[in-house]
Amino acid sequence: MKRIRDFLQDNALMVSGMLLMLASAGVDGKFLSMWMSDGMGWMGYILNLVSDASGYVMSNAYGRLQNDDDERKHNLSKVLLVGEFINIAYSWLFSYLVLRDRFMTFFTRPIFGNLTVELEVLAFVSAGFVPLSLVFLGYADSLNKTKPKRRRANVTKAVSNLPKLDKLPDKEADVLTVANATRATQAQQAIKDLLTFYADSPMATQAEAGMAVSRSRQWVSSKLAELETEGAIRRNGHGVELVIM
Repeated sequence: MKRIRDFLQDNALMVSGMLLMLASAGVDGKFLSMWMSDGMGWMGYILNLVSDASGYVMSNAYGRLQNDDDERKHNLSKVLLVGEFINIAYSWLFSYLVLRDRFMTFFTRPIFGNLTVELEVLAFVSAGFVPLSLVFLGYADSLNKTKPKRRRANVTKAVSNLPKLDKLPDKEADVLTVANATRATQAQQAIKDLLTFYADSPMATQAEAGMAVSRSRQWVSSKLAELETEGAIRRNGHGVELVIM
């Protein structure tokens, strides 16, 4: 049960997109199935799902490529963007034709005086809901998945800018030297954990940060001051901000 709950929490946007695709298949897919030959009505539902799914997938891939540091992937994302516009135009137009006919049957009285114009506008606006929603959900999901990776990368860069510690001494070194080096390594790890915590929670208090890294608030305050002096972080009205050089 916990795995299912965790999956839904991590993939809420994707699940919402899938439900929206199924709802769209019940309307547009049914209409499209009427165009198929006898015994091939199911193909209409498949075609509609493919069209909706491609909108979600392309916008998701576009967001992932845009958030990548590789310049070639940025250029590839532009090609996806063109394909996305074509797919939106197709889905929007087809949904408009479906909804216009259905609205003409369902609505019989005008609101502002001209029923035909009102239904044309209503059908056009309503037709864009599903394709635009799927594009938004796909792009938002890509940001939701790529931001944690970028934060971890930023932490790695920030830590790499800190003064390097000497490696642990070899086996012939005395016990005191090994213990000192071990404590130094643990302190370096604690600083990395502190930066990771503030990358995810820049507005957190020093007490909250101390609890997260199993250190005292005084230790957090001291290390933040050192990191700010070294230029690894910046403290302003937006909390603790990592400085990536």
